[in-house]
Amino acid sequence: MRRDVARMLAVLPNDSGDKASIRQRHARQHRLKAEQSRDFVNKWRADVLPFFANGRDVDPSRIEPEVRAVATDLEIALYRCAILNWSVPVTSGFGRRTRFLVFDRSNGKLIGVFCLSDPVYNLSVREKFIGWDENRKRTGLYRVLDASVLGALPPYNQLLGGKLMALCALSKEASDTIERKYKGRRTVISNRLLNARPILITTTSALGRSSIYNRLRVPSRVFYEPIGWTKGFGTFQLPEDLFQRVVAYLDRREVPEVGRNRFGDGPNWKLRMLRVALEELRLPASLLQHGIRREVFAAPLARNWREALSSHVRPDWYGDTASSLAKIYTERWAVPRATRVDYRSWDAARDCNWLGS
Repeated sequence: MRRDVARMLAVLPNDSGDKASIRQRHARQHRLKAEQSRDFVNKWRADVLPFFANGRDVDPSRIEPEVRAVATDLEIALYRCAILNWSVPVTSGFGRRTRFLVFDRSNGKLIGVFCLSDPVYNLSVREKFIGWDENRKRTGLYRVLDASVLGALPPYNQLLGGKLMALCALSKEASDTIERKYKGRRTVISNRLLNARPILITTTSALGRSSIYNRLRVPSRVFYEPIGWTKGFGTFQLPEDLFQRVVAYLDRREVPEVGRNRFGDGPNWKLRMLRVALEELRLPASLLQHGIRREVFAAPLARNWREALSSHVRPDWYGDTASSLAKIYTERWAVPRATRVDYRSWDAARDCNWLGS
């Protein structure tokens, strides 16, 4: 056990910001995810492939997003197959989690996906940006959600479709869905009945400095504001099967942390388990520092968001619809980009290699 954990966590820190090297360090995790999903993809490939666009299906000037929460078995399959395209594997998440598909009304094809979920409890750059102390964070964090998954699929990604997904995460349609889904539900930890409509969306870049969220603005508004960087600690280096062995090892040793409610203790549970395990195994805690620092962004959904998060002030909502946000995207990014890239040559049946053949 000691040797296995040390070997899997021993990833040399690399703070170069080189996207290729970051992708390479996720390659083993990506291969494992693909292998685990092979049977599922084979089962659903024929059903989901028609929703993936060919380049000739897309007219950049007519892109019209439809934001739809995942609900049916087919939509679940479409979401799961879509996220396999990315080089940084997607985790299953924790706590509140709502997955969204974004379709192009002009052709019925899938533009991309995003997921809004509970944020991590401790994030110093977020607390500093909002101006929270511990008490205010404890009461206000329920109104913050994290865009834990976000991206566009080919050929929309060639048209900077990731920016459209980031805008759709801020849409009235997404917030309405969250509010309807959690209305009347009590929180797990404090058993309180709270308003679930998000006031602030946070997100973190996957590959160092973000090309999606930076400069995502119009003259009158910055949609995503960069607020700092993570410190480069994490657990992606450790495969899930080995992590389960670690938990079983700690359980056998009757470590109290293992028996606590995982969701109730917050999203840092896995990291805490590994820190305890390293101490038990007499390994340095520095093994958890993989060195990939990620840029953190905050996107307010109300003009008076800071006051609304820190007191009982009624939010003054922006209320942007996906359609209004799409107009900004098509004029500012999609149409100009289309003149510079060969997106029309993309053939879904031929080029969606992550779905197999």
